[in-house]
Amino acid sequence: MAPVYLSGSCEDDASGKSRFLCTSCKKWFHPDCEEVSEEVFYKLDKNPNFNCKKCMNNPTESAATDISLREEVRNGFAEFKDSLKCFSKDIKQIEANMNNKLDDVKSGHLPN
Repeated sequence: MAPVYLSGSCEDDASGKSRFLCTSCKKWFHPDCEEVSEEVFYKLDKNPNFNCKKCMNNPTESAATDISLREEVRNGFAEFKDSLKCFSKDIKQIEANMNNKLDDVKSGHLPN
């Protein structure tokens, strides 16, 4: 016998094709119960990170952890971008120095 998935909203059978899983509370939901249009449902169906209305309105500890991790990733990415900017400046300076040396060599002035 196939498993039965009860909807987290209406508690009816959510075993049909049109359902999605809340990543926070791990309950299944009908799109209609969450007031999700068919168009949005098909987009959500391709995105495994869905949170039901209840979990969105009452963040759990895991949701707080998710938020914390996202913030940590954002900060790390910002630091990475800053590092890349510094490297980019260094590369431009090296390139300018190399071009100056090349110009000296082309003009017959050999570096000491």
